[in-house]
Amino acid sequence: MLEQTKINEESYKLLIESVKDYAIVMTDPEGYIISWNKGAEKIKGYTADEIIGQHISLFYTADEIESGEPEKNLQRAKESGRFEDEGWRVRKNGSRFWANVGKDHRIVRVLRHALQCGARRTLMSAHREVVILRCKNYGP
Repeated sequence: MLEQTKINEESYKLLIESVKDYAIVMTDPEGYIISWNKGAEKIKGYTADEIIGQHISLFYTADEIESGEPEKNLQRAKESGRFEDEGWRVRKNGSRFWANVGKDHRIVRVLRHALQCGARRTLMSAHREVVILRCKNYGP
């Protein structure tokens, strides 16, 4: 069982690292970033070294931060086990982009362009498999 868990963990890590066109981020329950893929770096502009340990509120607009939106969204994810939204998000350089953002357990995913429906379905399918694998091996 321990060896299978190690294989699953390695497969999960390879899957996440191989995704370059989509941000896949893992947070702790309070919203602090604990994992960051190359797609997140490409889309958001932060390297893993810069962003790990920071709060996801960095990606929200000033108005959303002022209204408590990041905390509300984290609470919704905690209560229902998932949260999904579309809206403006902020890159490191301050520019904005429209994104579909979802949070399942501790995994946050961001699609660069919300209108990439075919690619979105493919990523969502892979994401569900990863979440199921993660839940089976590590719990929620």
